[in-house]
Amino acid sequence: MACNFGNFGFVVLNLLFASTALLGSLQLCAAEEFTLDWTLNYNYTNWTVGKTFRVNDTLFFDYVAGSHDVVQVDKSGYDSCSDTTTYFDDNGKGNTTIKLNSTGSHYYICTVPQHCSPYGMKLAINVVAAATTPSSAPSSSKSPSPASSPSSGEAPSPTTSTPSPGSSTAPSPSTTTSPVPPSPPSAEGPSGGSNSGSNLVKPTSTAVVLMLVTALSVFLH
Repeated sequence: MACNFGNFGFVVLNLLFASTALLGSLQLCAAEEFTLDWTLNYNYTNWTVGKTFRVNDTLFFDYVAGSHDVVQVDKSGYDSCSDTTTYFDDNGKGNTTIKLNSTGSHYYICTVPQHCSPYGMKLAINVVAAATTPSSAPSSSKSPSPASSPSSGEAPSPTTSTPSPGSSTAPSPSTTTSPVPPSPPSAEGPSGGSNSGSNLVKPTSTAVVLMLVTALSVFLH
């Protein structure tokens, strides 16, 4: 029985499309972690180029504890390398992770003397809103209705078969045999035996004669 896979293939393609779109949306919505080496003489303005910072992303400041610190300040503190207004201070514990909880400009400096200026340990980023998760996957298109099968009342098409060679329908020759004429009377006398009976006796007497001749020949020798 032949199967129609047209509708099945259409449904599979739509499911693949919806899954791909959903996966892409989830990847966009997933929070990212940005790692930076928190060190001297590094241009952090160039480090931010090409990066998009979103709410729920995290910054990982990679440094050895006690060598630096990370302090979040306002724009004035960033420009002057001072911590007069502080929003966060890791107290130099090292390897600090900061979660970005709000949109807007965020400023970070190292307050160890001379690290922010002149050695450039200061970071300014702009945080945008997190990508929204789609409420539902794109709806798949309506699949076409299955092909209609012939109605039960429709007469089936006649089936024609080509006769194979040798399967001719010509009548076979008659197998009736003509009557066998009666055999002539036996020359053996009035015993009434048929030729078939005499034929059975003759081979026997011939064999006996041959045996006698063979035995006599052996005896004479």
